[in-house]
Amino acid sequence: MRHFPDLGTTHLEIALDGGEPRRVLTKHPIKPPPPGPLRLRVLNRPVQPDSVADLQVFAVELSGLRRADPPPADPSLAVARLVAEEEIEAALERLAAAPVASPEALWRIDLLARAGRLDEAADHLRSSLAGLPEDHPFHARLSQRLMRDPDNFLLAAKRALGPALYDIFLDPGRNEILWRPARIRHHLADLADLPREPPAHGGPEALRHHRSALLLRGLAWQRAGRDDLSVRDLEAALSLLEVAEDQHMRKYVLRRLVDASIRLRDPTRAPVDHRRPPRVDHRRAPARGPAPAPRRRRDPHLRRLGPLRGAHASLTVAGRAVGRLTSGPRRRPR
Repeated sequence: MRHFPDLGTTHLEIALDGGEPRRVLTKHPIKPPPPGPLRLRVLNRPVQPDSVADLQVFAVELSGLRRADPPPADPSLAVARLVAEEEIEAALERLAAAPVASPEALWRIDLLARAGRLDEAADHLRSSLAGLPEDHPFHARLSQRLMRDPDNFLLAAKRALGPALYDIFLDPGRNEILWRPARIRHHLADLADLPREPPAHGGPEALRHHRSALLLRGLAWQRAGRDDLSVRDLEAALSLLEVAEDQHMRKYVLRRLVDASIRLRDPTRAPVDHRRPPRVDHRRAPARGPAPAPRRRRDPHLRRLGPLRGAHASLTVAGRAVGRLTSGPRRRPR
């Protein structure tokens, strides 16, 4: 990205999958900075919560500026430099005093898992989630981290959360169309031995985890192109979804089943939501029955146009109409 403050323009150079770079002009250029001392900070934040992208910044070139006093020391910058240099143990020492459920705590859990210390990572994750409110930002950060390709962090999260991990994976705001192949293979291998029958002993929480696991495997099979296996898991999970509590998810699963039945060319598998409440029409019914449709009289001259189609028929009809107007009414033979 190249920004020209004096011209008020920004050029963005994009290269996809190793192809030729393409330079585009952004519609909304960056506003020029105010005069005075400036500070450059490269930050990241989730812009689109249903996708994950890996971005690497190789260099930042600045022209027309002169260096001022060095900025104050930033602890996160020092840790990031250690991580980039693969100094994981040194980075963990810097993050040892990270507050619970903070961004630095999640960073420390990630580094512990990367170093192969899965038990420690799972213990720190349990400590961060213990007694945490549902609207705490740590939940969103954890969900965003789990969207990457499966790695040691996923193994540590499974040790800490158990079957509740499937509920985090099954987020209605994140479409499975964006799943990458590594995640699809992981779900199919991880849930290969999952039975379709719900657990005989267990409360509502165990039933919810089982239902989420069925939906994950069914959606993974559908992304892998196996609709014949996908419909079995989706139909089994559909019977466990309640109308009042999971209406949005029921509609989502029903659409997926309809798509699968179309691809399988099997209309008998098209689902019908029998658990949907009946629709009541409160409008007053008319006093009389519906009015009969008016009978249309066919012009006898149009019957001769049966084999004709398109413009020929239109020209013939128009020609006859003009003929009637110019020749006047026909006289009956005496």
